[in-house]
This record gives sequence, structure tokens and C-alpha cells, in this order.
Amino acid sequence: MELLSPEGLRIDGRRPRELRAIKCSMGVFGRPDGSAYFQQGNTKVVASVYGPNEVGRRGDADKSAARVFCEYSMAAFSTGERKRRTKGDRRGTEISLIMRQTFESAIMTELFPNSQINIFVQIIQADGGTRCAAINAATLALVDAGIPLREMVAAVAVGYIDETPVLDLNYVEDSSGRGPDIPVAMFASSRRISMLQVRGCCGMLCLCLSPPRSPLLASFPPLPCPLSLVPSPLLPPFCAPLHFSSRCVFFAQPSMHISAVCLCENIDGS
Repeated sequence: MELLSPEGLRIDGRRPRELRAIKCSMGVFGRPDGSAYFQQGNTKVVASVYGPNEVGRRGDADKSAARVFCEYSMAAFSTGERKRRTKGDRRGTEISLIMRQTFESAIMTELFPNSQINIFVQIIQADGGTRCAAINAATLALVDAGIPLREMVAAVAVGYIDETPVLDLNYVEDSSGRGPDIPVAMFASSRRISMLQVRGCCGMLCLCLSPPRSPLLASFPPLPCPLSLVPSPLLPPFCAPLHFSSRCVFFAQPSMHISAVCLCENIDGS
């Protein structure tokens, strides 16, 4: 299948760096403290926020900050394949963890000790970019709930098709296997990274990270999936991973700034 035409157009008519159409609204449900609907292309998401509430078990409470709980799920009718989706499946657990780590750095949890904030996100129609859409929907629901944020979080995925970088992959592009899929979440104002995830195979991934006064380069060598980190001496100390899985590696470091992401299939050693 041709994913990129000779004129530089993708299968849905977009140019490589063009986002899908976005629609969103807040306050869509009455019972939660905050709720939102977010649509990006044909991907549709609803999010609900409850809290801050008292922690159910006193032993689980944190005296210094609120606990953040996130649950990501997909409706049985969200894809063309109708199947029963149970809570706690591997993918859902993985994305729930990503979201929790992202929003723990975004929410001013220190204002709500001994409490818990619950974020529930459900994909009601999936067409690629579901984890990024889930983060965007959750951000809107938190704003609707009046929960103070250090900054709003925005997420989008980038990829690589036929030697061309593309933005906001749909399902056909994501599942084609022609390149990696890199979801990125950033703080909207300071442009600091709150989450970066690498999925798929590539010859080399170079992240040009530029914390204040210390521009450094962290790189992954050519490796098949699953990706793994290069030896620790080659990574700067601020680039420590927070979580591993069998398919990807996650980074979340509020003080990290990103200046460029480049994908290189052929490395000549220079």
C-alpha cells in the first residue's frame, strides 16, 4: 500500500507535518468532578476525573502529596474487531502507568496531602494515536475539575514513513511497520518533556537533549525490537529511564528540554 504519494500527500490527504482535525469539549458528564471529550481524526476519547478525594485505605495515603491513579481502557466497539476487553490487560496497564507518571509531574499534588486523584480514560473509537489522545483528554478533564496544574500537557506522535518524518499517525500508518512510532508529551508553555516513548524498530534514534548549559547527545545503537538502553556511561545522568517494558522504554524528566529528534536508518560512523 502506498502511504505517501509522489506529491507528498498521505492516504488521508494530509501533508507529512499536518495534524488531523481536532474537536474537544469539557463538562460532558454530570457526575464526575471533571470530564472531557477529545477527538483527533477518527480517534475519539472520553475522560473523567474524580477528586481530590480521601484515600480509601489510610495506609495508602501520602502525607506530603496527593496520589494519582489512572485507568486507560478501550471500549469493545472501539475498533473494527469486536472482542471483549478485560481490565488490567497488558497494553492498558502499560498506558495507565505512562499516564500516571505524566500527570504526577503535571499536577500540583503537594497541595492535596492525604488525598487521591482518579483519572479514567476510555477510547470509544480508535484510529491511531490513542495514548496521545488519552493524555490530551485527561488534561482537559483535569482543567474542568479545577485541579491546579503546573502546566497543561499536550501529546502527539511522530513517525517515519518511506524516509519521510510524519506527524500524528493514523492506524494504517502506525500498523504498517515501515518505521517507529514515537509518542511525545510536553508541557505546553515551557516545552519540557513529560513523556517520551519509543515503539517499533529503527536503525538509530538520536535525542538531542539540551538541559540548561549542558547540551548533550543520547543515542540508541541499531537494535531490533524490543529496544534496550545503551550502556549507562553513554547516557547523561538526567536521561534515566523511569520504566521498562518488553516493547518500549519510557522517559519522564520534567527538567529535560528537547531540541530535535532525528531517525537515521544508515549510520556511517561519522
